[in-house]
Amino acid sequence: MSLISVSTIRGANDDADVRWSVVNANTGRLIATGAIEAGDHDHDLGSIAVNEFGQAVIGYNRSGRQLTDGKTDGTISFMAQAFDVDATGGLVAQGSEILLRVSDVNDLDASLVPRPAARHAVSQSRQ
Repeated sequence: MSLISVSTIRGANDDADVRWSVVNANTGRLIATGAIEAGDHDHDLGSIAVNEFGQAVIGYNRSGRQLTDGKTDGTISFMAQAFDVDATGGLVAQGSEILLRVSDVNDLDASLVPRPAARHAVSQSRQ
């Protein structure tokens, strides 16, 4: 059995990234870790769901610079990335991220600002 968690971290380019980690629930040993990160976007406020079939979905907010024109628009998109849980308990991405919803407002300051609210989600897998 394993525990899968997601948290927001400061990425290499000073952007916010969503890090996922898989820990053996019996031993506490770190099995695998990875990140959802890309270009000029911040990825934060991740959440995770895992089912009994070894499938996981991580949902998160994405904001920041547009890839098309480079202007900071501040629009927040809610995205999802699907994963399979492999034989070792690690996550393997399935396909590309999926756009679920785009915010109707564009007033985000697309920078990573520490917030006191909970920024960590945990789910349990039977893998």
